[in-house]
Amino acid sequence: MSLRREDVRMKAISWKATLTVLFTVCVSTSCSFQEQDPPGDSKSLADTGKPDGPTLADTGKPDGPSDDGPIEDTGKIDVPVSDGPVADYVTDISVSDGKGCTGCWTGSTCLPGNTVSACGDNGANCTSCSTSDVCKNPVCNTGGNCGMTNKLNTAICPGGKCFGGSCCKGCWSGSTCAAGNTVSACGANGDSCVNCVDPGVCKHAICSSGTCGSADDSNLSSCVGGRCTSGSCCTGCISVGPICRSGTSIIYCGSGGAICTACVDPGECKHPTCSGGSCGVANDASGTSCSTGSGKCMDGICCTGCWTGSSCVSGTTTSFCGDNGNFCSSCPDPGTCQHATCSGGTCGSAYDTAGTSCSGGTCHGTAFCCTGCWDGTTCEPGVADIKCGNGGVTCLNCQGGTKCVSYTCTL
Repeated sequence: MSLRREDVRMKAISWKATLTVLFTVCVSTSCSFQEQDPPGDSKSLADTGKPDGPTLADTGKPDGPSDDGPIEDTGKIDVPVSDGPVADYVTDISVSDGKGCTGCWTGSTCLPGNTVSACGDNGANCTSCSTSDVCKNPVCNTGGNCGMTNKLNTAICPGGKCFGGSCCKGCWSGSTCAAGNTVSACGANGDSCVNCVDPGVCKHAICSSGTCGSADDSNLSSCVGGRCTSGSCCTGCISVGPICRSGTSIIYCGSGGAICTACVDPGECKHPTCSGGSCGVANDASGTSCSTGSGKCMDGICCTGCWTGSSCVSGTTTSFCGDNGNFCSSCPDPGTCQHATCSGGTCGSAYDTAGTSCSGGTCHGTAFCCTGCWDGTTCEPGVADIKCGNGGVTCLNCQGGTKCVSYTCTL
């Protein structure tokens, strides 16, 4: 049978109008009806899915000539060309209210039900799949059920990265999300964990806000050969502060990180020392002036007399004469009828006491040994009769007719 395009269109409109009336009456009266096979020798589309006779889908063109020309081959059947009953003409009437929809029902349309925006099956209302989990994606599973799958690892999430479906805001160890606040696993924002490197002596690694750093060890904590101060190992001594000192001065003396000691002044002609971290005492250099202003330091003592070379003596003898720590002098013998003196550390001389024996005579307070006789002021030869004598004795005035013979008054 040949059909024109207009004939096909009109037949479809006619059957749709008929269906509308039947549907309206049935709804208003709550009636029901059974689908029956149409009269004639062709089966309905419900049985075969296509009309018995040739259709546009079979030939792509009408059976014979038509006033409107050939019908375009579309590859689908808009309406059947049979003269059969309603079921043969509008095959989508069974999903007009969701019944018979194997996907999900939007309220007006039956969709496949396999997308996150419209998920469902068996004609159930379509559901829009969603999740508040930042590291999961909504999916529409087989069977029309909404579900979730993990986002790809390292996907960005607020404050971190996704791993295994969870938002890691600390650091990722490779198998677990760590807090990221320890030196063995330090990090943030889901980055890979870092093992913080030991910064060295008197410091320790820290992890702050997901970043490795270092901090000073506690002051006075032990280190090799000393104690820690301000992040350094002090092998000298430690003063108030704490401040690390070299430990080699008499003000700050010490070693091994011990508390510094101020070496005590040992007194005159000595000075404190610091050696090997220990205080000691040493003599001032010989010849250094004493602090009192008088004398000189010699072998650690203040010598105000004179120095013999090994000891300090008073410096008041002619054998050891001197003062102010100078080297002692031995005063020389000044000669006949004189003797050496030491006064104020200086050598001098003085006349021997009158009457002191001298070689062949007697001293009389001058630097002359009188071998004649002494007349009270002058030494006379002692051979005159009025001044007779020798050996420095007082001169004799020979009387009674005696004469001075050999220093003696003789008759």
